[in-house]
Amino acid sequence: MLNYLDTPALLMVGIAVVMSAFFIGAAMNGILENLAFGTISNMIILTLGAFLGFYLGGIFLPYSHDAAYIAIVGVCGGFMLLAVLMALKMALSKFGI
Repeated sequence: MLNYLDTPALLMVGIAVVMSAFFIGAAMNGILENLAFGTISNMIILTLGAFLGFYLGGIFLPYSHDAAYIAIVGVCGGFMLLAVLMALKMALSKFGI
């Protein structure tokens, strides 16, 4: 998926992912005080999830040239990873671990 982007576009995608992950991570930390991991940790999780989504999207959907679709895959990957880790944290705190 990201193979079809040139270097400046790829750098802009990376910068946009990190900047938006910071702002979304700060908002998630303010909303979900107990379940959140902190602003920087949320940012790192969202960034890793976005690039994991890009990577898996490149494996399963190798011929996607649409920039909007690539962005949607990245956002979904970030939020899925954050949701899974928050659910795991909540389940472990519920059982007292």
